[in-house]
Amino acid sequence: MPDKATKTRRLDILATAISGAGAALDEIKRIADSGDSDDASFANALLILNRNEEADLKAIRAIVKNTSVDLLKPISNDDLQNLTVLEKMIDARMKANNLINVGLSIASEVLRSSETISQILDQNG
Repeated sequence: MPDKATKTRRLDILATAISGAGAALDEIKRIADSGDSDDASFANALLILNRNEEADLKAIRAIVKNTSVDLLKPISNDDLQNLTVLEKMIDARMKANNLINVGLSIASEVLRSSETISQILDQNG
């Protein structure tokens, strides 16, 4: 059964993922609006696929926050390790680049990490 520390940890990881997703989506939108036809086309496709990622993470955070500790679904040790790795990757990208002018590959990588966190912490899965 999860404990209060585990719930707090989940909320911390979700906060990192939300921040990363928001910054990545901002960068992808900047590229989509840049006028460079190749990059803008790819960025627009990424926006269509990922525009709801930040909202999905916020919804999961609200569910976790409002769910009693004893009702949270258990998370395996492997998933906990994966969450920690993903969180560190997002933190490193945010600190190193602030996700401004980093390009599509890094912004997309941060979105993928955020999406994986979302999948692991989704209470409906």
